[in-house]
Amino acid sequence: MFPGKRALIAGIGDLPDEQTHRLQAYGILPGRLVRVLSKRPMVIVQVEQTELALEESVARQIFIAQENNLI
Repeated sequence: MFPGKRALIAGIGDLPDEQTHRLQAYGILPGRLVRVLSKRPMVIVQVEQTELALEESVARQIFIAQENNLI
C-alpha cells in the first residue's frame, strides 16, 4: 500500500487478545475502510477521524483486501 491510498480491512492476524481488542476499539475492524498516511518511520493510518501510529509488527497483522476490491 502506498501512502494516501485507502484499504479495506479483511481481517486481523495472530496478535495477543489485548492488542486485538485495542485495535478494534480504535475502529480497526474487518470491513472498515482505512487510509494509509505514512509507512515510515511508523505505519500511520486514518480510521474515520482518528489517526493511529502502528508498529510495523502490528501493521503486518492487519490484512487488507486488494485495492481493486474496494467499494
